[in-house]
Amino acid sequence: MKNERVVKLVIAVVLVSVLLGYVYDRNGGSFDFSDTQVRIVISGSMDGEPREQYEIETIPVKSMVFISEVPTTEPARSHFYQSLEVGDVLTFDYTHPVSHEHMVVTHRIVDIQSSGAGYTFTLAGDSIRDDPTNSSTQTVTSWSGDVIGEVTGVAPWLGALTVFISTTTGKVVLVLIPCIILIASETRNIVRILRGKDDGEQTVEDGSVEASAVVGSDAVPEEDDTITDRVPQVFNGIKAAADGLIVRFRGILDRDPNSRAGSAGADVDEVRIQRTDIMARTGGSDTDER
Repeated sequence: MKNERVVKLVIAVVLVSVLLGYVYDRNGGSFDFSDTQVRIVISGSMDGEPREQYEIETIPVKSMVFISEVPTTEPARSHFYQSLEVGDVLTFDYTHPVSHEHMVVTHRIVDIQSSGAGYTFTLAGDSIRDDPTNSSTQTVTSWSGDVIGEVTGVAPWLGALTVFISTTTGKVVLVLIPCIILIASETRNIVRILRGKDDGEQTVEDGSVEASAVVGSDAVPEEDDTITDRVPQVFNGIKAAADGLIVRFRGILDRDPNSRAGSAGADVDEVRIQRTDIMARTGGSDTDER
């Protein structure tokens, strides 16, 4: 029993260490999130052919992105813009010139122009650049205040897991798994108790004197208080787990049925994750790939 606990503890430590190391790497080698935003990508305009020559090669749909925010004070702010190069990925506020729709966009820098006022950045999605019939781009400047920050890391599986957990199905699974583990653990305890009781009731046979005769024919076997006490406790534990599962399941079903992972804010905000629309324009139309 003690060895099992040690093994479980070691596994838990390893898993937590791997997760922390992954987040550390995706956040640009830092645990400092004071100037970092974490967002979930919900469209595919950056899910093009990987650009292996750049640090951010591609951004699949539902990926979690780590964004280093633009500094608010000088000279750090000027240094931030001076350090940007073609191929870097920016997240910025954007208002479409035709539809006037406001969105948060994450695209790659394809051109930089410098002037006395500052820098002008031309950006486009990778999948849009891969389409020879689409020349859609966006333009932002260093003085407009539209740039939110630079993408420094991408975590596809962590983002997909976050999106899944934010759905009704994900929440049900999140409730079921701990309950199933608890019930399985308590069932295993019952089996161990019953097996121990059966072993204690075995008698000596095969031509020899029965074990009960050793203590005398008039002796009354003592009741195993440990067994009789623990069995009800185990069953009560299973019942409590089942009751908790029913209550939490009903709570999930009673929520707004219109809530879903694709809606901005709402469920995803529960884990303090914001979402980023990646705009994809085809042929100059106002349709956004979502």
